[in-house]
Amino acid sequence: MHLFLTATLLALSTSTSALPTSPSSPLQPQTKRCTPLLENTPWTISNLVAFQAATPNSTFTSQSNTSSTPPTASSSYITFHFCDTNPGLELETTCTRLIPSGSGAPASVTDPWTYYPCDSDEVRFIYSGASLTLERSFVDDCLGAPPYNSAIVGGSAGTTLVNTTDAMGNTFSQQSLVVSITEEW
Repeated sequence: MHLFLTATLLALSTSTSALPTSPSSPLQPQTKRCTPLLENTPWTISNLVAFQAATPNSTFTSQSNTSSTPPTASSSYITFHFCDTNPGLELETTCTRLIPSGSGAPASVTDPWTYYPCDSDEVRFIYSGASLTLERSFVDDCLGAPPYNSAIVGGSAGTTLVNTTDAMGNTFSQQSLVVSITEEW
């Protein structure tokens, strides 16, 4: 009996050492390696337009006409197109903040302390007039298991706006703007 047990143990130890030790072996722990998504290409902003409605009781004097024309109440707004071309994170969305007309002076389109959402809930913005600040959030399973699989990145760029004034208000516009990603959370 002792000889049979020794022979069985010897056979088991020989057969176990002959098992494959490649990473695909069921005896080896499976480790999934992946490359995290990177935001290293700047974002492109296009067709930036900020319209500040004129105060309803103010008057506007045209350069070609000395008569005053009362402006019509209108809504103030800011709108632009956001484009992210980073591989794996490609996204295009429209960002708009509308300030409806009401009684009294219209609220300013500039609000340097508040983020406003874009059509895609992954992007939000602050418009101060002199700059546009953006944040983008995304999920990447390479960063870890939930809730550690998400990231927020951001950047800011100065604006170079062209101003046009008429009876309705002031229109500030810029064809394109590049926003470098400078913050990561």
